[in-house]
Amino acid sequence: MKIRFPMIMAVARAEIRSTRRLARYWLFTVLALFTCVAMFVQYTFLHGVASYQTATLSAMSPRYLMASTGLFMTMVFVAGLVFLAFDVRARDVRDRMTEILDSRPFSNTELLLGKTFGIVFMIWLPVVLITVAFQMFGTIAHLIELPMGDAIEPWSLAGFLVATLTTITLWSAVIILLSVILKHRLLVAIVGFGLAALQFWTTMNMPIYLHGLITVLPLMDVASDLIPNSFPEGEPIRLLGHWFLAGALLAFAVALHPRRDGESFGYASGMGLLVIAGGLLGYHCFDFLSRLEQPNTWRAAHEARKAEPFGDMQSITGVLTIARGDSLALDLTIEVKADEPLKSLLFTLNPGIEISQIEINGNDTEWHHENGLLEVSHSMPANTAASVHITAAGTPHENFGYLDTYFNLLHASAMKSQLAILGMQTSIFHKDYVAMPPGAHWLPSTGTDVPQSDPRSHPYDYYQLDLEVVVPGDWLVAGPGIREQLSIDDDSVHYRFNPDAPVPHVGLFASEFERRSFQAAGVTFEVLYSPDHEKNFTLFEPAAEKLEEVVGEMFTNAKNRGIPYPYDAFTFVETPNTLRGYGGGWRMDTVQTMPGVMMLRENSFPVARFERPFGPDATWYKDQEGGLAGAQVEALQRFFERDFSGGNIFTGVARNFFTFQTSAVGEGAHAVNFVLEDLTTYLLSKKRGYFSAHEFESANIIGGQVFASIMFGNTQSITEILIENVTSRASVWDRALGTPLAMLEPNEDPAQVLNVLTLKGQAISQSLSTGLGFEDASKLVGALVERYRGRHFNANDLHALADELELDLAPLLGDWLHDTALPGFLVSAADAVRITDNDQGRPRYQTTVHLRNDEPAPGLANFSYQWGQRKTMRWDGTEPVRVPGNSSVEVGVVTSTPIRQMYLQPYLSLNRVNVPIQINRPDSKTQVDIEPFVGSKPSDWQLPITNDIIIDDLDEGFLVQSDHEVPTERAYQGPGGFGTVKLDMDQGLPEHRAMFGNPQVWSRASNDRSWGKYRRTHALVSSGEGNQLAVFEVDLPHAGRWRLAYHLSRQFAGGMEKQRRIKRHAEKGSKKGGGDSERARRASFIADQNMVGEFLMTLATNGESRDIEFDANFAVPGWNDLGEFDLTAGTTRLEISNANTGTVVVADAIRWRPTSQNARQKSTHRLPQSWEHQETRLARND
Repeated sequence: MKIRFPMIMAVARAEIRSTRRLARYWLFTVLALFTCVAMFVQYTFLHGVASYQTATLSAMSPRYLMASTGLFMTMVFVAGLVFLAFDVRARDVRDRMTEILDSRPFSNTELLLGKTFGIVFMIWLPVVLITVAFQMFGTIAHLIELPMGDAIEPWSLAGFLVATLTTITLWSAVIILLSVILKHRLLVAIVGFGLAALQFWTTMNMPIYLHGLITVLPLMDVASDLIPNSFPEGEPIRLLGHWFLAGALLAFAVALHPRRDGESFGYASGMGLLVIAGGLLGYHCFDFLSRLEQPNTWRAAHEARKAEPFGDMQSITGVLTIARGDSLALDLTIEVKADEPLKSLLFTLNPGIEISQIEINGNDTEWHHENGLLEVSHSMPANTAASVHITAAGTPHENFGYLDTYFNLLHASAMKSQLAILGMQTSIFHKDYVAMPPGAHWLPSTGTDVPQSDPRSHPYDYYQLDLEVVVPGDWLVAGPGIREQLSIDDDSVHYRFNPDAPVPHVGLFASEFERRSFQAAGVTFEVLYSPDHEKNFTLFEPAAEKLEEVVGEMFTNAKNRGIPYPYDAFTFVETPNTLRGYGGGWRMDTVQTMPGVMMLRENSFPVARFERPFGPDATWYKDQEGGLAGAQVEALQRFFERDFSGGNIFTGVARNFFTFQTSAVGEGAHAVNFVLEDLTTYLLSKKRGYFSAHEFESANIIGGQVFASIMFGNTQSITEILIENVTSRASVWDRALGTPLAMLEPNEDPAQVLNVLTLKGQAISQSLSTGLGFEDASKLVGALVERYRGRHFNANDLHALADELELDLAPLLGDWLHDTALPGFLVSAADAVRITDNDQGRPRYQTTVHLRNDEPAPGLANFSYQWGQRKTMRWDGTEPVRVPGNSSVEVGVVTSTPIRQMYLQPYLSLNRVNVPIQINRPDSKTQVDIEPFVGSKPSDWQLPITNDIIIDDLDEGFLVQSDHEVPTERAYQGPGGFGTVKLDMDQGLPEHRAMFGNPQVWSRASNDRSWGKYRRTHALVSSGEGNQLAVFEVDLPHAGRWRLAYHLSRQFAGGMEKQRRIKRHAEKGSKKGGGDSERARRASFIADQNMVGEFLMTLATNGESRDIEFDANFAVPGWNDLGEFDLTAGTTRLEISNANTGTVVVADAIRWRPTSQNARQKSTHRLPQSWEHQETRLARND
């Protein structure tokens, strides 16, 4: 039977009219559009408000994330389709249309095609309209220069619309077939919705590599302006297969339809279409799985030979020719030295490059190139050299490289795939853009590609480079050092890269770039970028001279300190979003920095909304020192310093000064390199950085929390927030205290190892820069580079050089590589007096405080303090104070007003966090005639001897009893989206996070008002039914009468009056409204969270138990007396039940104090000073 298009359209129009009258259609349409608009608005707002603050948040540009934005809208429409198409036959019966339809002269094929077209049109039309609306909004925002909003990248938008149309059509066919087979609407709805839910669950929870094989939803991808593309690789075949599958399902529905129309080819047509669909989808699966398996094959080949010795590359010279959109050609000469006997020469070379000839010392030789391993048949005795000439051509395989990546993104679920924002392609060879980072091995490198990031066995191989690069005539090239133009042909240009200093690897980037540059400190700085991204570069033109001055000063200072920049030029080059920005191995370190080159991702600075602070109407910077130029330079520094996605310019540039010139090998090399790299960064810029690809498992949560910190005015830098977030975890401290740096095995929990290195390595680096001073620390780094440039050193070499320079590291660091011991600081109350006024008659206040290191390991610390008049408060700090093990010092500070707040800031110690200090208020009217004391001097201060026995929640005598399962993660929903957050264990208890409210099981939290010698923590749990206990167990040394006290911090103590006071303020704030109302709501929430009621306590000793009454509503901050008890010697237990009349139960510390005179005389131990008075003074300080 002939299919008549007019009949199909007639049915489609009828279906459109019918669907349009359905309330459920509008319900799902509004829900889907709301979902999409909400995500688009979130991305647009986040990008508009915060993109100029940090390059990482700039990556959230809605221009490149249409696939992510539209995915959830598509999911809602897929669910809605079930309730639109599930009664395709039943609706006709209900409306009494079946007899009329059955008598009409159209076929079942025309009927079902028409209904499908009608349904698909009604579903797809809102998708088109909303995306067109997004595009119009973005275009208008760009034209009228709104501070937020941008057009969606058009190629990705077109691809999304086609993919969505395919999904809707295929899903409509599925539901129509179900409705014909099952007939009952409820059954169709249940099965259809179940299949839709399975699709959603699969998309969000199954590994990414399965999405294209088992889901019908569009694939998520990141768009690019530099290399625009509508679909991911292989996606057109998949979509075409889905179209044929939809046709097959409709053909089967036609054949099974109860209406008889005389057609007899439904099954045959369906089978034919199904075979074609199966062939296309089968080919797609085979091709995809082959590409997925290929890296495993490559890795296995490299793993098998990673232990074999390899040569030491001395130099590479030759010519590289890049043909636009075609291939590259290599004509290279490599000088190789053998440090030990070699049976053959082993190189890593991209498998997409085919070798045509290899010569050794001018003679042809045999070779074997497979799986990215190039083996040249030439043996070499030790201490000999060879010249290897290679002629080759081809197109580099874009996924080759980083073979031993610890975290395989394709095996992660969509919920944990935020790392994709850093790109997935190792290299790019496109007709408009060529990116060849070192990790792609487009140049031969010695040895295997594995293991990455392990300098103990595979350190950098440094060599000299002299490379001629031939590219199309309208292209520019970024490479190591200065780009020297040799000649220009009719359609090509010849450049040369020949840096004086050695390089460990080479990255090249070529395209039709725009260029901006300046000279500073004898170095050429340039940025190469897409002509389409001119906006921000034009906006920052006023900062050109100031930027040249700042950069020149930094590089000149480095040179004067003995750390000169080794290359003649430094290039920032814009790179596509799809280019991978992290490497392989355990660390998966950033690869956005190469010798003389740094990647500038297109979704960072080029599209950040800097017109928000620097638009034509902005005037805030006029009163600022330096005016517009100064403000723009500060904005640039802040923008790149806050980049925690691997593009931090300060850490990137610093690698050129040190890591790309020399590096450590052997035991502890990863720690030595980390410390020296961080030290070099700080010496150059006084800044630090942090990057961990492992943390991108929850990047949306981290990004959201960073955004919240910015919006709430957190004074810490984003880098400090991140470092504190990852290094304050209990498991990181446990690893740091349990394993020496030299013994850290990176492949055992790499994310944690990196955070341990960050915790200890940055503290050691800080100790060197402050303990030695900038000049001596720079002298050490400079001498190390000068002596070992192009070679390696070990930890012993480092210490020997320090001794040679008369720099004593031991008092600063101890045995920092092999010892886990840390200092532990105790601090006295601060005494303050007013001393005689200065010569100008200004008042002076002398503040002194004693600091004791009660551990054998030496340590560094300083003090920060707040002083000044109420409206002109400022924070200052002391110089670092070096405290040897088991000794004390006295520190003095002189200010013109009394100090209001003071904190001890240890560099790395058992205290873990800053420690608040009591301040004894001075008598401002009485002047004491003593010499002012500023600095530090030895002291004999120690804790007073006491006979108290205190059991803290961190002591061995503390334990919990519970039949509840300890959670390992919690669901998170807040700034940045939703996801799961792993819960750390802190010495046997889950780490408490306040954002989740009071915990359901006993957990541990930190509070600087809690009890503790070094750490101040407490255990807490939500009030419950008495099925969870906290137990303080003590072995009393003698029988007698003992007084028991219970410690509560200010957070929980204060009684009912405190709660009433907070709630009164909350009520007042609610009446005022606005910000006061929000603050009132938070205060009320916190008050309820911290409400501690009547405790249920049991004292157990000698087989007997007695209940103890303690109403925390009337507790005071510090120690609270629970009574006196006649006890025998031996074990005594105080059990704290979670049954409590409040909302939370807290177990901090208990104190046993003997009341007999004989017992007091026997006391010989020391404990931290009692906090009864300290709490009062701290409250006054607040």
